[in-house]
Amino acid sequence: MAAEYDELTGTKAYATDDSRWMANIFGANAWGTSLIVGDGSTFPDCMQHQVANLAGSLNGSSPVLAGAAVEGPNSFAATGVVSGMRTCPADDVDTFAQFNSATSVFQDNVQSCSTDEPALDLTAATPMAFAWQVDNDPSVP
Repeated sequence: MAAEYDELTGTKAYATDDSRWMANIFGANAWGTSLIVGDGSTFPDCMQHQVANLAGSLNGSSPVLAGAAVEGPNSFAATGVVSGMRTCPADDVDTFAQFNSATSVFQDNVQSCSTDEPALDLTAATPMAFAWQVDNDPSVP
């Protein structure tokens, strides 16, 4: 969004923000986790997604819903179980609890649609975000 805004307005108002925002999505955040499934060594394993939960891996190994973007940190982590849902994490340990605060929470838990649900509006925009990054990278010919 930052690069697109600058391009449309002919300014550099957000030039320094686009790289920081992209880094945050890829794991340079308080939780140290990528919000893109399958990217990096730490990414959501326990997404609130029917197919990923019923037919996918629950530990980051194949098959994963690669490329899906999850919501990420939120003001709360939702809870609730649906019939047939596979519990994840299996040990019910919140590995990110130590990084959560009263105002910002991330939980890699199948129950937490508020933080861990892949969203079409986010996932659909990622190719455009990557294209803007490449377009604004002077090292790419």
